Amino acid sequence: MEVPDVRTVLIVQLLVTLLFAILFAIQWRQGFGGRPAGLWAAGHAVATLGLVFNILRGVSLPIPIPVEIPANVLLLSGAFLIVRGIWLEAGFRFPRSVELSALVANIVLFTWYTVVMPDGGMRILIGATQLATIFLSSGIVLLLEGRPWRRGVSQLAAICLSVLGTAHLSRVVMTLVNGATDTPIPESNQAGPLLLFALISIAADISLLWLRMAAWRQDLIVEIEQRRRSEAAAHEAAQAKSRFFASTSHEIRTPMNAIIGLTRLLARTPLDERQRLHVDRISTAAGILLRLVDGMLDSARLEAGRVAVETVDFILDDILDQVAALFAADAEVKGLSFTMACDEAVPASLCGDPTRLTEILINVVGNAVKFTASGSVELAVAVEQQSEDGMTLRFIVRDSGPGIPSDRIDTIFEPFQQADNTIYRQYGGTGLGLSISRQIARLMGGDIKVESTIGRGSLFSVHLPFRQGRSAPPAAHAPAIRLDGRRVLVADDDETNREVAREILEQAGALVETATDGREAVAKALAPRSGFDAVLMDIRMPDLDGLTAATRIREHHSPQELPIIAVTAHALDEERQRCLAAGMNDFITKPVEPALLLVALAPWVTAHAINARTDSAGPSEPLLASVLPGVDIAGTLNRFSGNATIVRRLLGSFADRCRESMETLDRLGMGETVDGAKDQIHRLRGAAATLGAIGVANCAARLESALTLHDVAAVRVEAVALTNTVRTFIKTMPTTGIDPVRPAI
Repeated sequence: MEVPDVRTVLIVQLLVTLLFAILFAIQWRQGFGGRPAGLWAAGHAVATLGLVFNILRGVSLPIPIPVEIPANVLLLSGAFLIVRGIWLEAGFRFPRSVELSALVANIVLFTWYTVVMPDGGMRILIGATQLATIFLSSGIVLLLEGRPWRRGVSQLAAICLSVLGTAHLSRVVMTLVNGATDTPIPESNQAGPLLLFALISIAADISLLWLRMAAWRQDLIVEIEQRRRSEAAAHEAAQAKSRFFASTSHEIRTPMNAIIGLTRLLARTPLDERQRLHVDRISTAAGILLRLVDGMLDSARLEAGRVAVETVDFILDDILDQVAALFAADAEVKGLSFTMACDEAVPASLCGDPTRLTEILINVVGNAVKFTASGSVELAVAVEQQSEDGMTLRFIVRDSGPGIPSDRIDTIFEPFQQADNTIYRQYGGTGLGLSISRQIARLMGGDIKVESTIGRGSLFSVHLPFRQGRSAPPAAHAPAIRLDGRRVLVADDDETNREVAREILEQAGALVETATDGREAVAKALAPRSGFDAVLMDIRMPDLDGLTAATRIREHHSPQELPIIAVTAHALDEERQRCLAAGMNDFITKPVEPALLLVALAPWVTAHAINARTDSAGPSEPLLASVLPGVDIAGTLNRFSGNATIVRRLLGSFADRCRESMETLDRLGMGETVDGAKDQIHRLRGAAATLGAIGVANCAARLESALTLHDVAAVRVEAVALTNTVRTFIKTMPTTGIDPVRPAI
């Protein structure tokens, strides 16, 4: 085989070196090569210049020094850059002082033995010794690299570098054996070794390229894993946020149920004009708070991907009538013209998600009415696009309000953002309505767009896809639901919520019994001859929760034998699924709408003879005395819609609470410090005020104030006074037909 001449070998080596310089530069520029690839690209580029000078040996160049000197310096500098990248890739740092010292020594000695005392053998010894040292050390460094995921590639690169270093070392040995001489070596004897060095260098470069690709692959795997973990963490954060809002919603909905329920009951009683105004304001404020809770919960559910779109048939006019009923009165109070128009081409019956559509329209129309001080608000519906599969409807809400600045139009759809910071101070709100509406619209396959001009109003267009629904006759007005003679067990750990449910059910004719926790509910439901027609079960209760209680009841009674309706402040779909999985028949959320509660119960309860129920109900309870010392009986009866049964039961429970507080009062009267005394007295005061026990409430208020001020003398005096008042109250209980030690049912 004929060996090519030296110049040809050098040109081929130059082109290959330039190619690898480009490949490493691409790796570095693309961001997956890192700093080692950058050093290798620079090293190969410098070595390419050195090879250019090597090729030009013997050519007359306009430089004052022999061409061998810059060629040697460039080749050695390139080699050092490559080696520095190798050490960095292996996790080590190449000593900069060694590099600089070696370069300076090489330049000085190589120049000396080229210009002052020409000696080709010494030049070979100097250059080959340095190259052998750095390449062998690099091979050793790669062998020591401990990352298991690329150990094989590292070992291959180490072998190639070690072979390259050994080749240079063999040149040193051969030069020492043959003796240093300046006699030119014949070109035919140089081409073979140069070709061998070129092939070994190419193998080393390929191994380095492979090594960097392996490192990039591992970096990519790590990045993907980090992103997966970040996405998982973000998802978990969204889930945690959703759970937090659900828990917060539960804690808020529980007292809200009591506030709204009692307000409704209070509104049914005879009230003067001022009292009715106060009741209406309470109801309005409670509704605003409930919408705020619902908005925050919807936002969290949308972020966590927990909102599903249903597909059912519905009548569009029912939705529009519901929206009009909500805002027509507010518009009339503000003097606004509120109009609705529906194009004749819009079908009366649609197939889609009526609940989500209602939510979107309530948010958009509600904003229009809220922010428009004068003029008009219009809701119009038209068919935007028709196809064989369905249609796209456009709901246009146009108002003559203040308008939205052009630079704020995009931000109004972001959570907790409003068109102007002064809006919150003037109108209130959280800035969640439009954000939730757009997310729901896009979840339904549509969108919400807005056009607005300052001073001329805004136009919101809601674009939603629907299918043609099956025609259905308009629903007739449903008669009032009666539960005459049905026995219902209400299980709830909150006393007020129990009484609200009792009042709603008893007004519908039901016979109600209550349980304070899941364990008591199970015992009563499974008792012989209990005969309940349904159970209303709260989910979160102490001792035994509602889900576990329902599961235990289902071990003895099927859903048809004893229906169980979940009544909970949790409003998540997951909660509904858990309730159904536990064997419950239906699910309603707090605050409880009386009509919805009766609608939920009506399909499940079984009719029984009223006489049979009342005959087995046992003796009737004693009547409530018309006069009770220290208690405003008339006011308390009025507060509970004249229901003497509820008042009698609550007074009995309150007497028990008074008796339980006697030990604390006695200790306070003797000057002792009692942990939690202030909270206990505060609760006693609140219960007394609710039930009209004016004397107990006033004494408890004074004692609570003394405890707050840490006035030891006043605490002793007021504790004694409250003790005497409570004892008097308890002593009067038997004369009213109320047993103070009987637990409330």
